[in-house]
Amino acid sequence: MRINLGTALCVVLCGVAGSAPAHGAPADTSPAARISTTTPPVGVRSVWYYEGGTTDARAELREVRAASRDAQRARLAQQAAAAQAAADAAAEASATARAEAVTVAGAVTRQRPASRSRPAPRTRASTAPRTGPGRQRPPVTRRAPRTWAPPPPTWTPAAGGGVVGFALAQVGKGYGFGSAGPDRFDCSGLVAAAFQRIGISLPHQTGGLARVGRPVGRGELRPGDLVFPASGHVGIYVGGGRMVHASTERGGVKLSPIYAFSFARRVA
Repeated sequence: MRINLGTALCVVLCGVAGSAPAHGAPADTSPAARISTTTPPVGVRSVWYYEGGTTDARAELREVRAASRDAQRARLAQQAAAAQAAADAAAEASATARAEAVTVAGAVTRQRPASRSRPAPRTRASTAPRTGPGRQRPPVTRRAPRTWAPPPPTWTPAAGGGVVGFALAQVGKGYGFGSAGPDRFDCSGLVAAAFQRIGISLPHQTGGLARVGRPVGRGELRPGDLVFPASGHVGIYVGGGRMVHASTERGGVKLSPIYAFSFARRVA
């Protein structure tokens, strides 16, 4: 079968023209058309057909929103009124408590006993003067201030009298580093010079003196023993808890208590 190309083209164009609305006829956009139609007609693309509501629906929505706002405001006002009522109740309770405290304090004050009256001052039976011809006070004699003086050291010749006597004779002389007399001494020089008087030669060093003789405890000290304080110093024990030593440039050779005790050595 042969179909004419012009005839087929005419049929297609007529079908398209019949399905589309006429260009001259305006689309119905009245409210009634929008209410009765849920989808826009073919060829009409107006936004009115997609809102899905009417003028009455918009008004109802506005009323619902207004009612919601009014309810929210009413709820906030109710909450504020409740908070104010609670604050007023707390203030009233506090005022009541203070009033009760004042009342109790006043009652306690009224129940307190009267203050005790002070006793009258004592009066002497006799008005005679305390001092008379027969009651003279003895004169007050002031005692002279006490001056401390160290007791003389006790030693015996057998316990190193020559060493102790020489050491005591040097008290008051000056200090000289590395000196062993006769006018200045250091600590080890004083020990070496004192034992040299009895014929015993000792090293002129504190470290060397710490190794001579034999060790003795503090409770076993005898005059003539070498005392080594904790500072590495050395002195000669003279008895009574005292020693003679060349202390410093300012102090020189002096007699002083054993201010510290590390160990002691007995030469002979």
